[in-house]
Amino acid sequence: MVQGNPARPAFPCGPPALPLRAVEERAGEEMDAVQVSGWQNRRMEQELVELYGFHTEDVEEVREALESLFGVVFDRYASMFAGGYYFTELCTGHAALTLRENYGITEDEETGEEEEGLVEPEFPESGVILYVEWQTTAHSCREKGKALSGIGELLAEEK
Repeated sequence: MVQGNPARPAFPCGPPALPLRAVEERAGEEMDAVQVSGWQNRRMEQELVELYGFHTEDVEEVREALESLFGVVFDRYASMFAGGYYFTELCTGHAALTLRENYGITEDEETGEEEEGLVEPEFPESGVILYVEWQTTAHSCREKGKALSGIGELLAEEK
């Protein structure tokens, strides 16, 4: 996420797809809109996206720490473009958290071709990254978000 880059989508990995466990349970069945994440179907205006980095390559360790810190459960998702990532909401509808490794398939901005590499090349020291998409400025969950500075580093903000 480059500050001020309007070409970046609100969801860095694309909108969440069905969790892997649901895909495995429903293998071979046709999916309908009811099965798709409520977040994906909700139209919201983006206020602020924060990017946090973690100096580890162990995404499971970071996921567990975040789940404990915020009292949430991340669902695992798979995307043909982004690979595996985790997604949850903080205070339903107030913030979306997308957690993933800082390595995977990316799109070359000049050629549009897919390539493997750092998702956030400006921050190679961060093996795991977390996007926090805030939808509110005046809710108590914003206070919870401040606790992230104890385990991760704020790398960038985009309004």
